Parts: sequence; structure tokens; C-alpha cells
Amino acid sequence: MDIWKNNTPEIKRILKRKYPSAKFRVKTEQYTGGKSIYIYTDLIKEIDYNRMRELELRLHDEGLGGGDLEEYKELKRKIEENRKTEREIKTLLKDFWKVDYDQFSGEILSGANCFLFVERWKG
Repeated sequence: MDIWKNNTPEIKRILKRKYPSAKFRVKTEQYTGGKSIYIYTDLIKEIDYNRMRELELRLHDEGLGGGDLEEYKELKRKIEENRKTEREIKTLLKDFWKVDYDQFSGEILSGANCFLFVERWKG
């Protein structure tokens, strides 16, 4: 498969086949030495990371109880659900992206990488 061609329509078909009721917008950006594919979907839930950090600090300092503890658990659940969804989408679209890493340092090598980002639908 040629990851450098415009494969947006094919990506949308694959996503809709797997998640028929979800919303998707696919945007590609090609630049010297690489490409990025952005998948925007309503499968990714909004997370208030500022509130999450506040709750984590309180949990560490003084503990949480009642409604705050339940809110913390719900935020953790949403974060894990988002990560799972992102992993599933990246696995489903594994033929459309690739990132080369240095075998010794693990650093991303420059040039010829195609990144895939899964983000929350904001429209």
C-alpha cells in the first residue's frame, strides 16, 4: 500500500465499516519528509485534564471521598476508554501509517514518517 497517496476516502470507508454510527473527519497533511493523518471522531470523549490534575493532587495530599472520588474514577475510566479507542483505530489503520525508530536509542528517525493522530471531534 502506498501511504503517500491521498487515502482519505479509503480510511473513511474502513472507519465507517467498523464504527457505523460514529462521526469521522479525516485530514491529511503532507510536508517535506513526512505526512500526518488526523482522525477526528466523537468516539474520543472530552476530558477536563485540569480538573483531573487537581483531583490527583488532592488524592496525593489529603485523599478523596464522596463525589470527588467518583468524579476521579469517571475521569480515569474515560481516559482509559479514549486510549483503547485510539489503539483500536491505529491497529485498524496500521497499513496507512508508519514511523521509523532508531534501533538503539528509540528516537524517531527524520524523514519518510507518516504519523496518525486520533483526536476528539470538535465540530
